[in-house]
Amino acid sequence: MQLQIERDHKVAPPNVVPIRKRAKLYYERFGSVAAVTENVYLLDDLLDAGALSVIYGDSNVGKSFLALDIAFHIATGTAWNGNKVKAGLVVYVAAEGGIRNRNRLVALRNHFGVNDVPIALVPCPINLLKGSADVMALVALIRRAETDFGTTCALLVIDTLARATQGGDENNGVDMGGFIGNVDAIRNAIKAHIMLVHHTGKDKARGARGWSGIRAAIDTEIEVADGAMTATKQRDLDTVGKARAFELVPVEVGTRDDGRPVTSCVVRWNPGAPPLASSGTKRTDTEILQSAILAAYDHLAEHGEHSTGFDRKPVVKVGINDIREEVKSRGFLDIDEKGSIIGTSRERYRRAKAGLLGAKNPKLVENKGLIWRP
Repeated sequence: MQLQIERDHKVAPPNVVPIRKRAKLYYERFGSVAAVTENVYLLDDLLDAGALSVIYGDSNVGKSFLALDIAFHIATGTAWNGNKVKAGLVVYVAAEGGIRNRNRLVALRNHFGVNDVPIALVPCPINLLKGSADVMALVALIRRAETDFGTTCALLVIDTLARATQGGDENNGVDMGGFIGNVDAIRNAIKAHIMLVHHTGKDKARGARGWSGIRAAIDTEIEVADGAMTATKQRDLDTVGKARAFELVPVEVGTRDDGRPVTSCVVRWNPGAPPLASSGTKRTDTEILQSAILAAYDHLAEHGEHSTGFDRKPVVKVGINDIREEVKSRGFLDIDEKGSIIGTSRERYRRAKAGLLGAKNPKLVENKGLIWRP
């Protein structure tokens, strides 16, 4: 039977992997499954090795400086904000252009007093939108850099998502699904963490702009606003909502012909910044519960119903009751001895959800027992 199946798949239809090329399947017995107590981190408590992250914010808030600061610490193997890192090669694709990023790297070099570290700057536009695009070319370039630097790639930064998908529609699920597919193909090939630098939309309250499926696909989402960076989504870590305050400090990188200095910036962190929201004010119980609701949606959306919203844009729909049960299972709602949500918690949940569904800048939409991000 197996041989017959393999013969039937010698000429496989498009998008079907022949059985002989598929990964070997296996199972684990219930009694032998062991708890995973340590994440394989790239940057402890923030980025997992081999995962996918997005760092986003408005223009000129310091996104690229922060990405380069993280990149520098990974390349040098030095702790970042007191958190351990796994050292390795960093490939930084400056798809928006190389001039500013060249100066930023020189600023890091001058500020830290180092001559060379395993960071490879790619000051070239790339297309990761459709088909194989520049996937193979980028993988080949990374392999060459690994040989040149004598170490494997730990982090690939793509700055920015928009420049890597030129000609595509960021709100189109087909276009962005193709992009995510290409990013995953690169990850599978190089076994490194990939960080995407992205922008907010016109409505900053809705987070990173574009198709909601991007957020569902990523493991870590980092918002940059008001002089702080905050993890707004973590698939496997519990550091959501912790803000780190920073400022950009000018560093001279050279002089013009007329003698005037040329400067760029490096990041200076405020180690005393409390783990608060980026606004600098303590979050209310309602805000904490709203974050839990959004996190529950994002988790369930990974296996949600792909459909369209009222504006006909692609969305991922999740059951209202499923979200409530997920929030309850995470310990954000008080329950009685029978496992039922008690009255006060039920009312708190109702108010928090209503705030997310509000008519002004809603973060969720509800209809016929289903919820999705607008």
